[in-house]
This record gives sequence, C-alpha cells and structure tokens, in this order.
Amino acid sequence: SYWIIGLDPEYRWAVVTDKWELSLYILSKTPELAPELYEAALASAASQVKISNLLATSHAGCSYPD
Repeated sequence: SYWIIGLDPEYRWAVVTDKWELSLYILSKTPELAPELYEAALASAASQVKISNLLATSHAGCSYPD
C-alpha cells in the first residue's frame, strides 16, 4: 500500500510514499515534468518527508504509446 502525500491541483503530478517512508515517488502523467512543476512536487514532498535520497530517473530513449 502507498500514501499520496502531495497532489497537483490540476492532477499533473502526485507524490507517493509508503507508511514507513522507505520509498518516495514523484509520478507524472507525462514522461517529463516542466521544471516548475517538478519543483512544486519536490517542495510538496520536502514539506512532509526526507528527500535527500531521492533519485531522478532518466526516461531518455523510452517510447510511450500515444
């Protein structure tokens, strides 16, 4: 199970963790978030959990269905 701890008002991103705060994900409806949206998601996460171990995942070269 997971906890949604942050949600964009327009549902462009969500911040998700588990009850032990061992995982942290910034989820997006698009392969990449605009920098200002990523910063907003990051700020939302940082206001509630430790983010120093958060790693960005590159999606370069990935293909997505239309």
